[in-house]
Amino acid sequence: MFPRRHRPGGRPNPTPSASRTKADSPAPLCPGPGGWYSSRAECARPAVTLRESGRHARVPGGSIMLSRSHALVASLLAIVLGSSPSLAGVREQFRIVADADGREYVADHVLVKFHDMRGADAQAAIAQLGAVVSQEWPELGIHVLKLPAGTTVEAAIESLTNTGLVEFAEPDYLLHIDLVPNDPLRGNQYGLTQVRCYQAWDVSTGDINIKVGVVDTGIQYTHPDLNDRIIRGPDYVNGDNDPWDDNGHGTHVSGIAAAETNNGVGVAGVAWNATIMAVKSFDAGGNATTTNAVNGVNWCVANGAHVVNMSWSGGASGSLSNAINNCINNNVLPVAAAGNQGTTTPRYPAGYANCVGVAASTAGDVRWTSSNWGPSWVKVAAPGESVYSTITGSTYTYLSGTSMATPHVAGEAALLFAILGEDAPVTLIRDLIYNNVFTGNNWPTYVQFGRIDVGLAAQAAMAARPCLTMAVNPPAGGTTVPAAGSQTCVRYNEVVNISATPNPGYQFVNWTGPAANPNSPNTTVTVTGNVTVTANFEVSSVCGDFDG
Repeated sequence: MFPRRHRPGGRPNPTPSASRTKADSPAPLCPGPGGWYSSRAECARPAVTLRESGRHARVPGGSIMLSRSHALVASLLAIVLGSSPSLAGVREQFRIVADADGREYVADHVLVKFHDMRGADAQAAIAQLGAVVSQEWPELGIHVLKLPAGTTVEAAIESLTNTGLVEFAEPDYLLHIDLVPNDPLRGNQYGLTQVRCYQAWDVSTGDINIKVGVVDTGIQYTHPDLNDRIIRGPDYVNGDNDPWDDNGHGTHVSGIAAAETNNGVGVAGVAWNATIMAVKSFDAGGNATTTNAVNGVNWCVANGAHVVNMSWSGGASGSLSNAINNCINNNVLPVAAAGNQGTTTPRYPAGYANCVGVAASTAGDVRWTSSNWGPSWVKVAAPGESVYSTITGSTYTYLSGTSMATPHVAGEAALLFAILGEDAPVTLIRDLIYNNVFTGNNWPTYVQFGRIDVGLAAQAAMAARPCLTMAVNPPAGGTTVPAAGSQTCVRYNEVVNISATPNPGYQFVNWTGPAANPNSPNTTVTVTGNVTVTANFEVSSVCGDFDG
């Protein structure tokens, strides 16, 4: 027999009510040893106050004081702090490529320090490269060189180094602000530090095009820390399109995954800039039929979700299992709570092989005692005890449960999609979560992989981006942009412009590889994975008239 009802995995604060009012949400209840309590003071945990990192200092007015080196970088590069994680202004101004370790740099710049920057030999070496000096810092003795088309940064550095005239030559690497958001209640969120979100945010803070479906009790979509990035989905409980949260559970979950961040208000979400898809499948008491739960998951998949958060659990269901498989088949990552019974008995959908089942950790980075566990079916752990987040009534509170752990993982997945692109394979996103974890504190005893490490996963995602490698055949035949031998590492399905220019005595023939127009010297490549494109040239035929 299939189960008929599922309970959210985070002790959802049900509020029995004879009638449902969407305009106001009743004060949630919280669980205790003898039942449910109406006063949050009876079950709220003390706030966990975190000290600021030594790399930053808070200053009055909520501004951020950067370290001296990063302040200099900011002034030199004129990086403007905004919502985009990808430094769009820099990317519009320069062509950016990445090395094999994922470190990004400007494709046609070299920074070089000659032993004698004004010497004739130095000027001759620059001229031989065909480079021009785009900027110099006489006080440092450093030139910024702009390379000619077809010359790679690697080749230029090798050429300059081989002259023996330089102290160093290096790429013009991209630098990123070490970002600490200004949300005033962020200090209550120990989980952000535990899973190293601050390190992840130096790589990406998310992308508004990445959608996290939250199938739950709905969302207070007017909450000041959520209201700007909500897609209102259906309410399957009341049969309308107004997914108002009359419990509080869905609002709390949503804030953990993707609360609006660096907005001077409230808390921080794991994926700042992700969009939340609000779907109400659970009623005010925290219950749902399998039908409504599956409807919610299916709606998210059909409407463009990249991740589906399911902070609830129940018994096995063939319908629910099929809904999870449908997520994977449509490149959507399903993430679900392991449940709060404190046992190793599998709960579902977390127990399905294609679902990321999540256990709960504490502020001490050990298993929360009420969290279900078992390395045979629970994949990872994340902060779940006394988690501070948004709640109905436009306020904030602490809740505990695997329900709270799950959106940490959903937010992590949204960040990874932001780094790798909307079309990144869901199996790659899942593997990055699984393979970049903390395995200390005996975590492999309780979960298959470990406690999530968002910072480590973000760095691994940068290194996992697909790369376009350029080649020329024959090598003397001509040059390409990007340069032959270079790698341009981008997000999945990103389009890169390519061009080929024959050297004297040669003519362009075609491209080998996934060029959009193989016969045009100026075309594009859609980078669907690691690909190589070769520009083919041939010796020009010279025809003439002969008398004889």
